[in-house]
Amino acid sequence: MQYPSPKYSLEFWADSFHEGSWACESLKEHLRFEAVEYLQGFIPRYRFKLQDGDLLQITVLGSYKSWSPIPPKVAQLLAWGKPDLIVYDPVRKLIVMAAEETAAVPTGNQALQRCERMYGSARVPIPFWYLLPEYGRHKDNHVRRDSIWPTVLALKLTMHYGVPSVVLHYGKQNEPEAYDAGTGVRQLFRSLAFQVELSFRLREQKDFQPILTEQYQSMLAFIESQWKQMTRYLPGKAKLSDNGTAESLAKRKLKGKVPKELAGFLVWDRVVDLPAHVRMSLAPQTLIKPDSFLSRVEQQVGKSCYTLTNKTGSRPQDSDDVRVSIEQQRKLGKYIGLVPPASFTLDLSQFPKSKAGRRHVTTAKNVIYLFDTWSEFYSCLVAAYPRLQALRDKVSRTRRVLLYVSNSIKPGRIFGDPFTGQLAAYAFTFGKGAVEADNRIVVAYYPHQVHSQLINGGGQFNRNKGITLMREVADYAVFHGGVAVAMKTGEIF
Repeated sequence: MQYPSPKYSLEFWADSFHEGSWACESLKEHLRFEAVEYLQGFIPRYRFKLQDGDLLQITVLGSYKSWSPIPPKVAQLLAWGKPDLIVYDPVRKLIVMAAEETAAVPTGNQALQRCERMYGSARVPIPFWYLLPEYGRHKDNHVRRDSIWPTVLALKLTMHYGVPSVVLHYGKQNEPEAYDAGTGVRQLFRSLAFQVELSFRLREQKDFQPILTEQYQSMLAFIESQWKQMTRYLPGKAKLSDNGTAESLAKRKLKGKVPKELAGFLVWDRVVDLPAHVRMSLAPQTLIKPDSFLSRVEQQVGKSCYTLTNKTGSRPQDSDDVRVSIEQQRKLGKYIGLVPPASFTLDLSQFPKSKAGRRHVTTAKNVIYLFDTWSEFYSCLVAAYPRLQALRDKVSRTRRVLLYVSNSIKPGRIFGDPFTGQLAAYAFTFGKGAVEADNRIVVAYYPHQVHSQLINGGGQFNRNKGITLMREVADYAVFHGGVAVAMKTGEIF
């Protein structure tokens, strides 16, 4: 059958044909569907009629790696991670929006494993929607609710970059995988339809504000109902129930100033500025696995730094697996020529046994620490690793610091899921912001990983998605043996 030539054309780049076709099928509820055909028998091409009566043609290109060449704008976004869907205009060579959908259990590390895609899209900047279940059945068969941190990250990205970053939920507690429960799926494709017509100037931005406001309102309501289960403190929590907060977020402009209505919202304070009941709850915790640096850090909790929770658990690993990882790390380690000298000392005996005879690789019960000043952080660092004295004056003594701890031991794992997403989420949520008081030096600590996986002796970084992200959000990374790398310059200490 011959169809008239369309006035409008888009490409749905997707992680698979299934996801691209699902998006087109879901658009039928929001745009007038005309027809679908298959190019070469397998490439879906959908046709819709838009507001002005003219045709829109959408070609689905499934599996990013199957196509060449990839448009430069699409390749740029993929460098930060692969969203499930990228809506691309091949005529104007621009990305309209991106989206991610997951059915993964939204607890623990999994809740954060795709957050680098949220960050990458906002950074470009591209509007981004993240659809995930509000509840998930864990492997212990218990149903758990989603972490607040992807949603908090989306709000921070919106405030900082002035581009929509939205988290939508589906499902309910007794039907955690039900797409038709909740408003998330419909809201996603309602937004997609509107963004498509908005990109062709068939809609006005002001008409999208009520939709976006409603979505931000649901995000704020979710955080308000869940944050006490996740953290002892949430700055500016009164704004969660303020009707003007969602509207201010929806009206946030690209490169514009942060509205005064959002002042103080999600800006993490110093210890002295914390509410009295929060300060009273702060106390050092015992470590699960000994670590000379983190033991000193813990002694500063409630004094010069604070944590938000101490609920991090340990998932012991098989002794043979730990032994293999240690040997692999040993082979990868390049310590010759370091000044001052450093050496590889990781040994199986350093990993405490669990009751079942497995090995604990988790060090502290906390993953993040927020320090009031660099000088106080540096004092802990240099006491554990005297070789890092050269770092003392690299940062203003009064600059605030975010310390992120990764307990990963398998080589290369820190550059992939879930650790790349976790670092992106925590570094931006607690370390970066649109106002000076919200900006911290970000230090990532990898006590079980060797630095030479990241960078060679000549100061040249290795290349992969995880390293790209690490260099973007972290200022320094500290590895086994007390070897530090400046992530922006490649200087090795």
